[in-house]
Amino acid sequence: MRFGRTRFAATGGGLHPAGGTTAQLGALGVGPLPPGVRVLGMLAPTALEDAMAGATALVQASVLEGYGLPVAEALLAEVPVTSSPVPAAVEFGPAGLPVFDPRSVTSISEAIDETVDLVERSDYWTRVDRSSWVAGLPTTGDLGRQLLDGLARLDPAW
Repeated sequence: MRFGRTRFAATGGGLHPAGGTTAQLGALGVGPLPPGVRVLGMLAPTALEDAMAGATALVQASVLEGYGLPVAEALLAEVPVTSSPVPAAVEFGPAGLPVFDPRSVTSISEAIDETVDLVERSDYWTRVDRSSWVAGLPTTGDLGRQLLDGLARLDPAW
């Protein structure tokens, strides 16, 4: 695992993968974990919130598209994000979000260091346009109206 060679790791930074196990990483061909890497496994929502609250950044290394909830949740909590270029991040996420190739350890390592550098220089939120992204998010009322409109089209009794 190349994380141990990042500038972030060299200065004591840690990588804490959530959602999987050490055995699953081994099945992917990941060798022994370097110092600073601690697998958190599956976390309850409150434990995940606690882990994110202390994070320098969220590294979202998805190969397949998901709903993008980790990226959205982190950004809403003002946690910087770097992500693979899945549509949830690049099409629906804020402009300027640092992205990387999830199949390239070098690309991921460089993105981690780039993101940490932006955070340390207080330039992350200058590059990533979170405020415009948040302003464009639908409200709970918007989502409720969309749901009711969709149901009404399916069954006029709604």
